[in-house]
Amino acid sequence: MTGTIQSARPEPDGDFHIRLRLDPQFRSMLTAKNRSGQQGALVVEPICMNPVKQKDTRAEHVCDGFSQQVYTPDMLGAHVRITGAYVTDMEHGWNEIHPVTFIGIE
Repeated sequence: MTGTIQSARPEPDGDFHIRLRLDPQFRSMLTAKNRSGQQGALVVEPICMNPVKQKDTRAEHVCDGFSQQVYTPDMLGAHVRITGAYVTDMEHGWNEIHPVTFIGIE
């Protein structure tokens, strides 16, 4: 899918939490929770890109020996193409791409 990166912040589990403003042809992929809890954006989560600070994630060794390099801060505000697993976050109710396999500037 394509859209514009609105924001990105590191999460304690080592992932980035990115909000992607989808292009019009992809907006049907959003839920009401994306609209209310994520400012109308799709959540995009590249995994294991930051230091892991979350206790349960460290204990499970989720990121041991693995890291992704698909996002860089200079992509903030850029129009991008993203691929990855399209899933519903069952804890929060919004849709997201998690994990991400590719982010490229259009």
